[in-house]
Amino acid sequence: MYPYIHIILPSYAVMTLVGTFCVLVVLYFRSIRFKVEFDDYIRLFVIGMIGIFIGSKVLFILTQVPALLKDFSILKLINTIINSGYVYYGGLLGMLLGISVYVSRIKKYEINLVYDMITPGIPLFHAFGRIGCFLTGCCYGRQIEEIILNDCIHIDRIPTQLIEALFEILLFSVLIFLDKKGKRKLLSIYMISYSLFRFCIEFLRGDIERGVFGGVSTSQWVAMIILSIYLGKTMLRNKKGGGRLNE
Repeated sequence: MYPYIHIILPSYAVMTLVGTFCVLVVLYFRSIRFKVEFDDYIRLFVIGMIGIFIGSKVLFILTQVPALLKDFSILKLINTIINSGYVYYGGLLGMLLGISVYVSRIKKYEINLVYDMITPGIPLFHAFGRIGCFLTGCCYGRQIEEIILNDCIHIDRIPTQLIEALFEILLFSVLIFLDKKGKRKLLSIYMISYSLFRFCIEFLRGDIERGVFGGVSTSQWVAMIILSIYLGKTMLRNKKGGGRLNE
């Protein structure tokens, strides 16, 4: 007899699935508002998820190049690819690249409107991902003096995952608010806001797997590049008197 079925589920995978479902629902209603056909919405969503997976894997592997070059072998490379983690910025850029290519090929929609449609879903998905990180025990913060809340909860590291999840929820709410007010260029607002936040919170991180070069992490380098690009575009637009700017 088996009166109970015991199932063990990985926390990160569960939170990723929950986040995917929530984004799927939110973006579905946004696709209706932005007059994106259902078939195209599904294709955009699938392409975006594939871009996230490939991009996050590729950037993580790039951070491991120095380790791979030591006693390099094909078996070691394959093992790294299979067992490697994910880098958020790689997933973000992979998603945007995939969606941009698809939109440019079908030529039905203006790319900036598509960006406006999908942007609020980015921090929403990431918030669930960071909660998954907390439950799994990755992307942790620096060591601190142990804080005992009760017999079950002992905190000895800065909970950077939960701090970031809270920021992402707030950013999602701000983007939705701005969208309802008719604000556009939501992707620019997101990229600048998140890059500033990510650059700062990286100083509180305690894991070395993310890669550190020249005293700053891979994500901080990417954040600085993104900030330079978007702030440079903003300054250029202001010089030209506020002309329309492509994302």
